[in-house]
Amino acid sequence: MAKKQEKKPILLLEDLLDIDSLMGVLKVRSRQTVYKLMKTSDLPAVYIGGHLRFVPSEVAEWVCEQRA
Repeated sequence: MAKKQEKKPILLLEDLLDIDSLMGVLKVRSRQTVYKLMKTSDLPAVYIGGHLRFVPSEVAEWVCEQRA
């Protein structure tokens, strides 16, 4: 059985992004693109009170990992 990766707590010294803000940062035009990236590329996200949010530093790290 695979060991589940432990998630480290995040010290939030930065404002979280909502999906519309993230779309602007990533320069994508649709929410579906963001959802697809979450599913296929492990774009990090968190649901808070039913609302999708993104930690900017985690998004930046994810973008760096996507470089070919």
